[in-house]
Amino acid sequence: MVRATAAPLARCSSRPGSVDVGVVMGAWGPGAFQNDQALDWLGEVESEDDSTLVDDALGTVVGAADGDYLDADDCSVAIAAAELVAAMGGQPSPRLPDGIKDWCDEQEEPDPEMVSDALAALTRIREASELVELWTEGGELNQRWVSGLEDLARRLGAANTAEG
Repeated sequence: MVRATAAPLARCSSRPGSVDVGVVMGAWGPGAFQNDQALDWLGEVESEDDSTLVDDALGTVVGAADGDYLDADDCSVAIAAAELVAAMGGQPSPRLPDGIKDWCDEQEEPDPEMVSDALAALTRIREASELVELWTEGGELNQRWVSGLEDLARRLGAANTAEG
């Protein structure tokens, strides 16, 4: 579970190139790494030797029962986790933060189950979550968010094909 604090929201306006998206608190753009929750979580991941936190983040979304409310913070972290799965599978985003690239390179390639969980998490998030509700209010930013998720799903599919 991601902890919410007041501090990350205050930091949002001080980020270089930040914009007021007016949709999602703690976010300055629609990218997977353009929100406080994802960046704070990446800091935790970098201090770990294995991908347990990636599995946990995906499991929070994938393991939720049908009809369970999917919190925006949990969804933001799961999207970042899916990005790491794609990177570990040789399909990194060009926007993957430099520090985490090294971490991904040190990890084993994801097994098909991890890739499947990442794809399932994206599907759950897009179908019914607080995050999709918030981005739906964003007009053009919503289209950029959806395009980013579609690109991530494509890269995860390519990572899965490379595995199989």
